[in-house]
Amino acid sequence: MSPLSLPFLLPLLSRFASDGAVICFGVFTRTQEGGGHQKVGDMLQVLPSERYNAHMVPEDRSLTCPEPGTYRLHFDNTYSLLQFKTISYTVDVLLPDGHVQGPRSNRGDGRLE
Repeated sequence: MSPLSLPFLLPLLSRFASDGAVICFGVFTRTQEGGGHQKVGDMLQVLPSERYNAHMVPEDRSLTCPEPGTYRLHFDNTYSLLQFKTISYTVDVLLPDGHVQGPRSNRGDGRLE
């Protein structure tokens, strides 16, 4: 998923599901200026990565971003590399005027990194 650049302190609403097994999910923000690539391990954790049983019940998460910046919603499958998963997700950004920007959604196939 491409990063979300948020110019204001905004709430994010995300909903995701996986098929077949649990998935790890977390939210991170960039610590480097500019548009260059930054690994998730070098980013600041906003919502710690946890395992979710999103294959049983879709997960709903909400988060108010602590400061303007670029945020990455990170799905992690490293603990079960041999088990392929399909992830479906939707992300909404609640704007200050009460309107919703989004949804940004996707359905990915294949092994997650």
